[in-house]
Amino acid sequence: STTTTTTTPTTTTSTTTTTTTTSASECVSVNVRDNFNNAYSGNDGSRNFTTVWSETDFLGGGATDGLAKVENGVFKLQGVESSVSDKKSGIRREVDLTGAQEVEVHALFKLTGSLETNDRVIFEASKDGGLTFHELRKLDYKAVRDIFLTVRIPLDASFSVANFVLGIRVKEGMSGGDEVFLVEEVEVAWKDCDATTTTTTAATTSSSASSSTTDSCPPPVCHCHGDAVVRISQDRNDPCPHCECVIPQSSTSSSSSSSTSSSTASTAS
Repeated sequence: STTTTTTTPTTTTSTTTTTTTTSASECVSVNVRDNFNNAYSGNDGSRNFTTVWSETDFLGGGATDGLAKVENGVFKLQGVESSVSDKKSGIRREVDLTGAQEVEVHALFKLTGSLETNDRVIFEASKDGGLTFHELRKLDYKAVRDIFLTVRIPLDASFSVANFVLGIRVKEGMSGGDEVFLVEEVEVAWKDCDATTTTTTAATTSSSASSSTTDSCPPPVCHCHGDAVVRISQDRNDPCPHCECVIPQSSTSSSSSSSTSSSTASTAS
């Protein structure tokens, strides 16, 4: 029998998807801070402010003079009588809070002087780069102490924008000579959490599949009689071999019988 085996390669592609999620417990606490040791450009936190402090000051003078200034590593803020100017002294600075979570504003401050009920300073914030501001915390004569105090102001998620601006300014009054608002340090703190990351990896595996084609022919069985001999032959139109019984030509045969060289005695397949 004859067996023919054909091997055909086949390719199987499998895709493995690995999803990595950063949970809240893996968030990192970060902050921007200014200890006012470098005029209006201090960056003392783990991140940097987007800009330096810009000021509003009736008297001008920048970081070294006027109603808003830095003196001996402390920011100092005073007001002016409303009859002189309606310009409210203050400073503001921008921070990128894109995606920030649990944002808080912290400050170490002190109010000094003979403050009256109309003397107020505020912390404020903008969600649109400084076009509009929202009052975060108001401080008045009730906060007057001889020591620095800490204020903590939590912000909701709506303030987590790329152009967040923090402001500190006089809201009203603060025009007396001894009425001063001091800030030793100011900080914006938040949690930085990575977004969910999905990584897809495609793996290709090759394998071979075999297919077999078998051409099976039974062995020929021949029975010959007399002087006949077996001859195996195969027809071009028949894939299986078969046998024939053939009487060989004899040199002693008569001329009458020599006209036929051979004859078929019997055939079996």
